[in-house]
Amino acid sequence: MTSSPKVLYLGIQAGPRGEDEGVDGSGEFNGRKIYFQSKLERNRFDASRAAEFYGNLCIHDAQIGIMLSGTGYTDGFRTRLNKGPNLDQKFRIHLLSLFDVFSETPDFQVATLDLPALQSLCNGNWKILIP
Repeated sequence: MTSSPKVLYLGIQAGPRGEDEGVDGSGEFNGRKIYFQSKLERNRFDASRAAEFYGNLCIHDAQIGIMLSGTGYTDGFRTRLNKGPNLDQKFRIHLLSLFDVFSETPDFQVATLDLPALQSLCNGNWKILIP
């Protein structure tokens, strides 16, 4: 009997689709746990989103956090996120927008060092089947 293949997106296991239709997932690359969250909303993320992201990093026991927003982040988001206890010692954080992904900005290039499969967002090959 053959089991159905496991589907991975960006090389990580997708979590359940949230009430807000956001996508998140977690996985491991080079022995480091990664938490990925994507919310492609029209507005930049404000401070209210920072605690949620930090909390998910802790819940998933991640060492690397990657957030993808549609349009970016407010200064309030960054300030609130940086108030997380020992943020720099616990996590490596990548805050990306769609502009970063499609323009392949320096921030995006640094994030691909922690999750190389991010490069596939630009070419559409982000779905991987594992037998």
